[in-house]
Amino acid sequence: YECYGAIPPFELAERAYLVGTYYNSALCAIENNKDGGCNRALFEMGYRNIYFQKDDRSKAYEEYTPKLGFNTNVRSRFKIITATRKLLEDGSLSIRSRALLGEWETFALDAGKFQGIRGAHDDKVMAYCIAVEAWRVQMLSLELEENQLKPIWEGREVGPEHDDFDEEPEDISYVQKMI
Repeated sequence: YECYGAIPPFELAERAYLVGTYYNSALCAIENNKDGGCNRALFEMGYRNIYFQKDDRSKAYEEYTPKLGFNTNVRSRFKIITATRKLLEDGSLSIRSRALLGEWETFALDAGKFQGIRGAHDDKVMAYCIAVEAWRVQMLSLELEENQLKPIWEGREVGPEHDDFDEEPEDISYVQKMI
């Protein structure tokens, strides 16, 4: 799904709600640099899978903030452009939009900042980079869910998928000492 142009915040929120719902409650990452009205409207409509702004304060990790949406600043801009370029170069991503490809052709490092060259636009490129960041965040969260540690009972993984979850261990002396 691709649309671009000057879309009022509430209308964009409605479109994001419909498209996000259609795509199984997809993570919506909408830029919050202006007033954040679109993200707020999307949240008020009951949509909950919204990207939360990260706070990068030169720590070993980034922290999510309570602010809805993606904040494009000097640091985040460079990070998402670099990550997107890497994924495009190694073939992990491809571009299927002629309009987006046209903007990439006029997107360059100018005065220390990646942007559209003079007279060109970069809105589609930045939207694509934000979408790639949302995809990357979603993939990382799914990967973490898959790699979560399972409870161990007498040396075996147990959980709802195991038939013997309710079995008592043969040696419960340690538990009895705790009681």
